Amino acid sequence: MPTSKPTPLGIEDFIKSATMFYIDPELEKEFDDAVEKDVKEIKTELLGITTEEGLQKYIRETPESLDRITSVLNISEEKFKRIITMLRIHKGFTPTSEWSMGALRVQMIESPD
Repeated sequence: MPTSKPTPLGIEDFIKSATMFYIDPELEKEFDDAVEKDVKEIKTELLGITTEEGLQKYIRETPESLDRITSVLNISEEKFKRIITMLRIHKGFTPTSEWSMGALRVQMIESPD
């Protein structure tokens, strides 16, 4: 009995069957639209901050404020944490570890200096 050879996959079928390469245009558009909406909203919020007091208020009232600020400024979370650690050292603190973004926000609220 002759055995049949498997049919080689064409590039399109390969992409559709290999999850890491698969692109669903409708899903991509849905995500792009959601991101665009969020970015516009965040930029609008941040444009309203014109003073140091306004920035403090935004950080106090918006739990995801630091994530939003670093995203819009295109600063990685790791770089932001390193900058904060450097500032802590400059102010005479002896950091034993980097703070998470949540812990950093709490510290900013509790000890604005």
